[in-house]
Amino acid sequence: TAFLYTYTPHIHGNQNFWTLWQRWFEQNYPSGTLLKSPNNDIVYLIHGKQKRPITSMTALVTRFDPKMIITVPESELNAYELGTAIRLPNYSVLRQGNSYYLLDDDTLRPFASADVVKSLGYNPDEIVDVTAEDIAGFQSGAVLTTNTIAPLGRVLRLKENKQLYFLKEN
Repeated sequence: TAFLYTYTPHIHGNQNFWTLWQRWFEQNYPSGTLLKSPNNDIVYLIHGKQKRPITSMTALVTRFDPKMIITVPESELNAYELGTAIRLPNYSVLRQGNSYYLLDDDTLRPFASADVVKSLGYNPDEIVDVTAEDIAGFQSGAVLTTNTIAPLGRVLRLKENKQLYFLKEN
């Protein structure tokens, strides 16, 4: 700071240096990083060159650890283009018309029928009604049937070495 003041004694010397530094050495965050501005409560998921706003607290806590949110200056958030919002909780059962889906991150896994939803033990009060626009941007995944074992995956521990493994779709 003393050197900057000696080199640029006017009031905007430090600010000009900071602006140039940010322009030359801008911060790039890896995909999967959670960012927010100190001026706003919106949390964004960085996905490539996009920032995806997470619009509900339920969607945030079912997908991420809120302790991993990094507060950054608004200028760093502005470097990313706005992507599609994340508004639905992970592992929600969605109903669009007569079709049912399990939301698994950014993948919609269709249920073979309404009877499969019931047989897998989902409560009708937990089903979220959505529109075609709400589910338009999701990828389609494997169909869930009555033969599907643990559609959310399961954690296994090996007896030999006590290591944990997450098993999903065999």
